[in-house]
Amino acid sequence: MISAQPNDGKSLVTLWATLQWARLGIRSLYFSADTDEETTLRRAGATLTGHPQAQVESRMREGWDEVASVLADLDGGVVFDFETDPSYQHIYEELVAYFELWGSYPEVVVIDNLMDVVGDNDDEYGSMRDTTKALKRFARITGAAVILLHHCNETDKRENHPPARREITGKVAQKPEMILTVQLDGNLMRIACVKNRSGPKDPKGIIHFVLTVDFERVQFYGPNYQPIGA
Repeated sequence: MISAQPNDGKSLVTLWATLQWARLGIRSLYFSADTDEETTLRRAGATLTGHPQAQVESRMREGWDEVASVLADLDGGVVFDFETDPSYQHIYEELVAYFELWGSYPEVVVIDNLMDVVGDNDDEYGSMRDTTKALKRFARITGAAVILLHHCNETDKRENHPPARREITGKVAQKPEMILTVQLDGNLMRIACVKNRSGPKDPKGIIHFVLTVDFERVQFYGPNYQPIGA
Protein backbone atom coordinates (compact mmCIF):
# COMPACT_ATOMS: atom_id res chain seq x y z
CA MET A 1 0.00 0.00 0.00
CA ILE A 2 1.11 3.54 -0.80
CA SER A 3 -0.80 6.06 1.27
CA ALA A 4 -0.80 9.85 1.50
CA GLN A 5 -3.03 12.82 2.10
CA PRO A 6 -4.97 13.91 -1.01
CA ASN A 7 -2.84 15.55 -3.74
CA ASP A 8 0.43 14.57 -2.07
CA GLY A 9 1.85 12.70 -5.05
CA LYS A 10 1.05 9.02 -4.48
CA SER A 11 -0.35 8.59 -8.02
CA LEU A 12 2.53 10.55 -9.53
CA VAL A 13 5.31 8.51 -7.94
CA THR A 14 3.50 5.20 -8.58
CA LEU A 15 3.03 5.95 -12.28
CA TRP A 16 6.67 7.02 -12.58
CA ALA A 17 7.86 3.83 -10.84
CA THR A 18 5.63 1.65 -13.03
CA LEU A 19 7.11 3.18 -16.17
CA GLN A 20 10.65 2.60 -14.88
CA TRP A 21 9.81 -1.05 -14.25
CA ALA A 22 8.38 -1.30 -17.76
CA ARG A 23 11.71 -0.12 -19.14
CA LEU A 24 13.26 -3.08 -17.32
CA GLY A 25 10.79 -5.50 -18.87
CA ILE A 26 8.53 -5.78 -15.79
CA ARG A 27 4.91 -5.80 -16.99
CA SER A 28 2.12 -4.00 -15.12
CA LEU A 29 -1.66 -3.76 -15.23
CA TYR A 30 -2.61 -0.29 -13.98
CA PHE A 31 -6.18 0.44 -12.82
CA SER A 32 -6.30 4.24 -12.96
CA ALA A 33 -9.75 4.87 -11.49
CA ASP A 34 -8.77 8.10 -9.73
CA THR A 35 -6.85 9.77 -12.57
CA ASP A 36 -8.35 10.24 -16.04
CA GLU A 37 -6.81 9.02 -19.28
CA GLU A 38 -5.64 12.41 -20.55
CA THR A 39 -3.84 13.30 -17.31
CA THR A 40 -2.24 9.87 -17.07
CA LEU A 41 -0.97 9.91 -20.65
CA ARG A 42 0.32 13.46 -20.26
CA ARG A 43 2.29 12.47 -17.16
CA ALA A 44 3.52 9.27 -18.80
CA GLY A 45 4.57 11.21 -21.87
CA ALA A 46 6.56 13.66 -19.76
CA THR A 47 8.32 10.84 -17.90
CA LEU A 48 9.21 8.90 -21.03
CA THR A 49 10.18 11.77 -23.33
CA GLY A 50 11.63 14.25 -20.84
CA HIS A 51 9.43 17.04 -22.22
CA PRO A 52 7.41 19.31 -19.87
CA GLN A 53 3.81 18.25 -19.29
CA ALA A 54 2.44 21.43 -20.88
CA GLN A 55 4.37 20.72 -24.09
CA VAL A 56 3.26 17.10 -24.10
CA GLU A 57 -0.38 18.12 -23.66
CA SER A 58 -0.21 20.76 -26.38
CA ARG A 59 1.43 18.48 -28.90
CA MET A 60 -0.90 15.58 -28.08
CA ARG A 61 -3.83 17.84 -29.01
CA GLU A 62 -2.10 18.52 -32.32
CA GLY A 63 -1.99 14.81 -33.08
CA TRP A 64 1.60 14.32 -31.95
CA ASP A 65 2.22 10.57 -31.77
CA GLU A 66 5.52 10.50 -29.84
CA VAL A 67 3.73 9.54 -26.61
CA ALA A 68 2.02 6.63 -28.36
CA SER A 69 5.36 5.68 -29.90
CA VAL A 70 7.30 5.60 -26.63
CA LEU A 71 4.51 3.69 -24.93
CA ALA A 72 4.55 1.22 -27.82
CA ASP A 73 8.31 0.83 -27.34
CA LEU A 74 7.55 -0.57 -23.87
CA ASP A 75 5.94 -3.54 -25.69
CA GLY A 76 2.90 -3.68 -23.45
CA GLY A 77 4.96 -2.97 -20.34
CA VAL A 78 2.07 -0.97 -18.90
CA VAL A 79 -1.57 -1.74 -19.72
CA PHE A 80 -4.02 0.86 -18.40
CA ASP A 81 -7.63 0.42 -17.34
CA PHE A 82 -9.60 3.64 -16.80
CA GLU A 83 -12.83 2.25 -15.33
CA THR A 84 -13.88 4.84 -12.74
CA ASP A 85 -15.64 2.42 -10.36
CA PRO A 86 -14.03 -1.00 -10.76
CA SER A 87 -15.60 -3.90 -8.89
CA TYR A 88 -13.88 -7.08 -7.73
CA GLN A 89 -15.39 -8.83 -10.75
CA HIS A 90 -14.07 -6.18 -13.14
CA ILE A 91 -10.56 -6.47 -11.75
CA TYR A 92 -10.73 -10.27 -11.96
CA GLU A 93 -11.97 -10.20 -15.56
CA GLU A 94 -9.20 -7.79 -16.57
CA LEU A 95 -6.62 -10.10 -15.02
CA VAL A 96 -8.07 -13.04 -16.92
CA ALA A 97 -8.10 -11.02 -20.17
CA TYR A 98 -4.49 -9.99 -19.57
CA PHE A 99 -3.50 -13.64 -19.13
CA GLU A 100 -5.28 -14.62 -22.35
CA LEU A 101 -3.53 -11.81 -24.25
CA TRP A 102 0.01 -12.18 -22.91
CA GLY A 103 0.09 -15.81 -21.73
CA SER A 104 0.91 -14.85 -18.15
CA TYR A 105 -0.34 -12.58 -15.41
CA PRO A 106 1.22 -9.13 -14.98
CA GLU A 107 4.09 -8.92 -12.53
CA VAL A 108 2.63 -5.74 -11.00
CA VAL A 109 -1.01 -4.71 -10.49
CA VAL A 110 -1.72 -1.12 -9.44
CA ILE A 111 -5.09 -0.08 -7.97
CA ASP A 112 -5.50 3.71 -7.88
CA ASN A 113 -7.21 3.97 -5.50
CA LEU A 114 -8.91 1.98 -2.73
CA MET A 115 -11.90 4.29 -2.28
CA ASP A 116 -12.84 3.91 -5.98
CA VAL A 117 -13.22 0.12 -5.80
CA VAL A 118 -16.87 -0.91 -5.53
CA GLY A 119 -17.35 -3.62 -2.92
CA ASP A 120 -20.29 -5.66 -1.71
CA ASN A 121 -20.42 -4.10 1.75
CA ASP A 122 -22.77 -1.14 2.37
CA ASP A 123 -20.46 0.14 5.12
CA GLU A 124 -17.70 2.28 3.55
CA TYR A 125 -14.91 1.21 5.88
CA GLY A 126 -16.13 -2.38 5.87
CA SER A 127 -16.04 -2.32 2.08
CA MET A 128 -12.45 -1.03 2.09
CA ARG A 129 -11.37 -3.82 4.43
CA ASP A 130 -13.13 -6.36 2.20
CA THR A 131 -11.25 -4.94 -0.80
CA THR A 132 -7.86 -5.42 0.87
CA LYS A 133 -8.80 -9.06 1.49
CA ALA A 134 -9.86 -9.53 -2.13
CA LEU A 135 -6.65 -7.97 -3.44
CA LYS A 136 -4.57 -10.19 -1.19
CA ARG A 137 -6.36 -13.16 -2.76
CA PHE A 138 -5.66 -11.82 -6.27
CA ALA A 139 -1.99 -11.41 -5.35
CA ARG A 140 -1.74 -15.04 -4.28
CA ILE A 141 -3.59 -16.32 -7.34
CA THR A 142 -1.54 -14.34 -9.86
CA GLY A 143 1.80 -14.05 -8.07
CA ALA A 144 1.76 -10.33 -8.88
CA ALA A 145 2.91 -7.55 -6.63
CA VAL A 146 -0.37 -5.71 -5.96
CA ILE A 147 0.12 -2.02 -5.17
CA LEU A 148 -2.90 -0.34 -3.61
CA LEU A 149 -3.08 3.45 -3.37
CA HIS A 150 -5.02 4.94 -0.48
CA HIS A 151 -5.58 8.11 1.52
CA CYS A 152 -4.33 9.25 4.90
CA ASN A 153 -6.44 11.38 7.18
CA GLU A 154 -6.13 15.12 6.59
CA THR A 155 -4.96 17.13 9.59
CA ASP A 156 -4.46 20.84 10.14
CA LYS A 157 -0.95 20.24 11.43
CA ARG A 158 1.52 18.71 8.98
CA GLU A 159 4.70 17.26 10.42
CA ASN A 160 8.01 17.41 8.54
CA HIS A 161 7.81 13.69 7.81
CA PRO A 162 5.33 11.35 6.06
CA PRO A 163 2.14 10.31 7.85
CA ALA A 164 2.28 7.65 10.53
CA ARG A 165 0.63 4.27 9.99
CA ARG A 166 -2.19 5.17 12.39
CA GLU A 167 -3.17 8.07 10.09
CA ILE A 168 -4.22 5.74 7.25
CA THR A 169 -7.92 6.20 6.56
CA GLY A 170 -10.29 3.38 7.51
CA LYS A 171 -7.88 1.31 9.60
CA VAL A 172 -6.97 -0.93 6.67
CA ALA A 173 -3.33 -1.52 7.53
CA GLN A 174 -3.77 -5.14 8.56
CA LYS A 175 -3.54 -6.95 5.19
CA PRO A 176 -0.75 -5.23 3.21
CA GLU A 177 2.69 -6.80 3.54
CA MET A 178 4.31 -3.39 3.22
CA ILE A 179 2.98 0.15 3.57
CA LEU A 180 4.72 3.30 2.36
CA THR A 181 3.44 6.75 3.27
CA VAL A 182 4.47 9.75 1.19
CA GLN A 183 4.39 13.50 1.65
CA LEU A 184 5.14 16.36 -0.71
CA ASP A 185 7.07 19.32 0.69
CA GLY A 186 7.66 21.79 -2.12
CA ASN A 187 9.77 19.94 -4.68
CA LEU A 188 10.72 17.24 -2.19
CA MET A 189 8.95 13.94 -1.69
CA ARG A 190 9.36 12.21 1.65
CA ILE A 191 8.79 8.43 1.70
CA ALA A 192 8.53 6.34 4.86
CA CYS A 193 8.10 2.60 5.33
CA VAL A 194 5.57 2.39 8.15
CA LYS A 195 4.91 -1.34 7.85
CA ASN A 196 7.15 -4.13 6.64
CA ARG A 197 6.60 -7.74 7.65
CA SER A 198 10.03 -8.77 6.41
CA GLY A 199 12.28 -5.87 7.32
CA PRO A 200 12.85 -2.48 8.93
CA LYS A 201 9.98 -0.03 9.40
CA ASP A 202 9.04 3.02 11.41
CA PRO A 203 5.30 3.11 12.14
CA LYS A 204 5.55 6.81 13.03
CA GLY A 205 7.06 7.76 9.65
CA ILE A 206 9.87 9.78 11.23
CA ILE A 207 12.61 7.71 9.55
CA HIS A 208 12.18 8.37 5.85
CA PHE A 209 13.87 8.88 2.48
CA VAL A 210 13.80 12.14 0.52
CA LEU A 211 13.60 12.48 -3.28
CA THR A 212 13.62 15.61 -5.41
CA VAL A 213 10.70 15.97 -7.82
CA ASP A 214 10.64 17.67 -11.22
CA PHE A 215 6.89 18.09 -11.59
CA GLU A 216 7.04 19.50 -15.11
CA ARG A 217 8.77 16.42 -16.49
CA VAL A 218 7.52 13.94 -13.85
CA GLN A 219 11.01 12.84 -12.87
CA PHE A 220 12.35 11.82 -9.47
CA TYR A 221 15.93 12.31 -8.37
CA GLY A 222 18.06 10.86 -5.61
CA PRO A 223 20.26 12.76 -3.14
CA ASN A 224 22.98 13.35 -5.75
CA TYR A 225 20.33 14.73 -8.17
CA GLN A 226 20.80 11.98 -10.69
CA PRO A 227 17.69 10.63 -12.45
CA ILE A 228 16.56 7.42 -10.76
CA GLY A 229 16.16 4.53 -13.18
CA ALA A 230 17.63 6.42 -16.15
